[in-house]
Amino acid sequence: MLTEQQRTRAFNAIIVTQCLGMVIQFLFQNGLYLNYFTKLGISSSSIAMLFALPPLLSGFLMLPLAFYSDRWGKKRIALAGQFLIIAGQVIVMAAGWGIGSAMLLLVLSLVAFCVGSSMQGASWFALLNPIIPPAMRGRFFGRLRVTFISVSIVFTMVVTRVLKMNESMATFQILLGVVLAATVARYFTYARIPELENQNGEAAHTVSFFEACKGELKVPGYIQFNGYVFLITLFSGGIPIVFGFMQKDVFGFSPSQIMLVGNIFL
Repeated sequence: MLTEQQRTRAFNAIIVTQCLGMVIQFLFQNGLYLNYFTKLGISSSSIAMLFALPPLLSGFLMLPLAFYSDRWGKKRIALAGQFLIIAGQVIVMAAGWGIGSAMLLLVLSLVAFCVGSSMQGASWFALLNPIIPPAMRGRFFGRLRVTFISVSIVFTMVVTRVLKMNESMATFQILLGVVLAATVARYFTYARIPELENQNGEAAHTVSFFEACKGELKVPGYIQFNGYVFLITLFSGGIPIVFGFMQKDVFGFSPSQIMLVGNIFL
């Protein structure tokens, strides 16, 4: 059990961790990655393929990683995933240094980012579940969402202003460096979140991955809920990216204008 003071500290660590994490997550929606990849000379069709990698890989990784998070420890897997996210951010910056194939480096960076974020997303709510009392979950997650959306909007507005003044590669590198600093800081804030259940995992548990999946399918409403999420994502998940391509290739918007419109989708 947590004391009131410990719970408050845990809440603050969760909020800061989520705010830092969503800064990099929203780079796909707010137009920064679209502008940066274009600056590297990547075609729109190739950028679309790159943007499809994270959700595609996550779809296959989430269940196995959730299973092994329970076996080996949620924070242990999540913090290892944060290292991959940091590595991915360094590689995406390296694509602008002219040290190799930009396309190859971007693929490597997105794979590292996807695996790392999946390692965290697979156990995020399981980690938070014992920390947040049921009576206040709605209020807490509402506060959490408003906070990280506000931080992302402010960040996007600042980036929009910066790109309006200067659209050079050096400017993009500085902005990505700020994101890298936030990603590194997130490792330490994530480590401050207490793991109240199964800190050492359940290595001795004998249920196999496929047996666990069969058990999940028997949960009432599980299949229907996944069908609902699938349809919502299928028809609306790609809208911000499609609109970004329209702004760049059809309307001829500048990078700062693309970022400004990208704020709408946050």
